Amino acid sequence: MAAGIKKSDLLVEAWPREVAPSTRLRQWCSHDPAKWEEFRRRNFRELDANPEAWEPLLAAARQGEMTLVYSSHDTEYNDAVVLRESPMATPKRPGRSVDVSPRRPAARRGSMGQITFWLSPAPPFRLEFTAWALRRRPANAIDRWDGGVYRRVLVVGARPREICVVQDGPRLGVTVRGERLSASTQAAVAATLERMLGLGTGLSAFYRLAAQDSRLGRLVRRFRGLKPPRFPTVFEALVNGISCQQLSLAVGLLLLNRLAEVCGLSVGGPGGTSYAFPRPEDVAELGPRVFQRLGYSSAKARAILGVARQIVAGRLDLETLSDLDDETVLERLTALPGVGRWTAEYVLLRGLGRIHVFPGDDVGARKRLGRWLHLRKALDYERVQRLLRRWRPYAGLIYFHMLLDGLAEAKMLRPATALATARRRISCF
Repeated sequence: MAAGIKKSDLLVEAWPREVAPSTRLRQWCSHDPAKWEEFRRRNFRELDANPEAWEPLLAAARQGEMTLVYSSHDTEYNDAVVLRESPMATPKRPGRSVDVSPRRPAARRGSMGQITFWLSPAPPFRLEFTAWALRRRPANAIDRWDGGVYRRVLVVGARPREICVVQDGPRLGVTVRGERLSASTQAAVAATLERMLGLGTGLSAFYRLAAQDSRLGRLVRRFRGLKPPRFPTVFEALVNGISCQQLSLAVGLLLLNRLAEVCGLSVGGPGGTSYAFPRPEDVAELGPRVFQRLGYSSAKARAILGVARQIVAGRLDLETLSDLDDETVLERLTALPGVGRWTAEYVLLRGLGRIHVFPGDDVGARKRLGRWLHLRKALDYERVQRLLRRWRPYAGLIYFHMLLDGLAEAKMLRPATALATARRRISCF
């Protein structure tokens, strides 16, 4: 790190500005840790499009160790880290290595650190209900809930971090365990949890609507504090949707668990190894036969691999779908091989947070809606949409409440009228 040092005072052999991220990309990222993964992907694309700028660096690296100097105070989220992790920097012959000089001595590789902090969700909030809406079934090995603690491995700064969340009254205690933790790690984890657990989503208008409708009011009171959950990325939402097509949810989650174990980054601990959901670059390296051994059909393997490889190649950016209206998103998604209306609406709700969307082709959800409304005749897509008009724009919230109602009926969770406020330690490792 070279902050505070004049360029003329640095003993450097080269100053290759051509490999720096573009001004447009830097302004878009604006040092926001929550945008780091997308910043890396876009920067890789820029580097891949300018191989001439890389050649002097590669030539120097072939001669032995090379040190990349940077001016940022952040040792984890900076341009030099992107250069080191770029596919172009992968060692191609023995003896070549690239070092990034840190602001302070880096943690010894393999040593695990831990940070804790608090989050304050918009009230009311129930971690148990929201975690189960993410988890969906006990077989989910990625989103874990043990009755008091929500756990998941998140990839932050290209490294896996074990996240643990507990509720203490109105606040959430968060513990992060992993290598090279920093303030930027905390900021990125907090931003991701806010998205996943809907922490900033205010539901006052929804509760007022429920108070005026006896049927909806009874359902909402049982699960008061449930927030609309979202997957950390649109890619994860899409892969979940494809994996669960025309299968029971339990079987779909089994496939996703196997996929994470094969190519997801992992964190070891006293309770065993936990896996992060695979990133596009993790999935893109697999072959169709690997998917088939995991239990995927050939069509689903092609669909998931196609999406992952398009993202890695820079031809597809799913996160930009958040800027588009529902109709355009549906058009873009259903244009992808293997993606139909149900999967696209699933992504709208669980990947983009469009809480007015009820995936009307979800057979299980249609059956639950019919039972809730005491209807004898099976529902089709069009009738589902007509029935839900009276509760606009909260069809997606009704979807989540009915999911929890089904879990409660199966004795997987207990509806509660009050939140226990017993004090507990934040740290859960």
